[in-house]
Amino acid sequence: MKKFIFFLLLIFNTLGCYGPVVGNDSVYDLRKERVVNFNDMIDDIFKSEIIVVGELHDVMEHHRFQLRVIRAIFEREKNIAIAMEMFRAEAQPELDRWVKQQMSEDEFKKVFKDNWRTGWELYSEILFFARDNKIPIIGLNVPSEITRKVAQRGFASLTREELKRLPEGVTCEISETYMNFIKKTHQFHGGAREFVHFCEAQMLWDKAMALNTINYMKKNNIKKVVLITGKGHAWKHAIPEQIKSLSNYKVSVLIPNLSDDKDQPTSTIEDADYLF
Repeated sequence: MKKFIFFLLLIFNTLGCYGPVVGNDSVYDLRKERVVNFNDMIDDIFKSEIIVVGELHDVMEHHRFQLRVIRAIFEREKNIAIAMEMFRAEAQPELDRWVKQQMSEDEFKKVFKDNWRTGWELYSEILFFARDNKIPIIGLNVPSEITRKVAQRGFASLTREELKRLPEGVTCEISETYMNFIKKTHQFHGGAREFVHFCEAQMLWDKAMALNTINYMKKNNIKKVVLITGKGHAWKHAIPEQIKSLSNYKVSVLIPNLSDDKDQPTSTIEDADYLF
């Protein structure tokens, strides 16, 4: 237990078996397999139209890093948007009102709570930066009751009305590669059918968030998007792969440096482009 706690304390500074220390001004480049300067990373990821930055939802350092990336991209390109898993696509009118400063903080806190329930203080700096700079916020998520139903009974169980609440074109073909990815990134306890339903729910989530991002970018002529989501959706095999299959947008992926139970980094260039 002491060893585990020790590694939690070092998780944002140490890169396990790779050895090099990652500080506040550096990240780990998985392609080059070495630590690089934060600004060098920005030079690289700025070539992409969509920059996906994963997180553990309750870790403040992850959100501060996300905001730092947003600021750096915004300094170079003003026509950007912030896409967030924390809001349902159905909340887009409220998000637009917030960015236009047509909603008070107390009113918007209620919108946040309705969408994400807890953690306002974790995301507030990002949300205020968006409002103060008139940066659009894109709601990505699907209604929780729909993903819950799919996880329990499968995609085929959705009614016509439920499908209308999803972005047009959402399907749920599950490949063996994707199922292996789910096994790698999620702990699952259940039978074969339950696992397939769980995979379908994850696929639905990934594809819907990818489509909501793409559709908003095209409709509003947005040049760059910083997409904020949980680490499990940020991996290249998840939302980024769906974006690439549905569009010509180039995607860069940044995820937190986390270790497995043996304190070994588990990410490779197949999973992300950079670790922070």
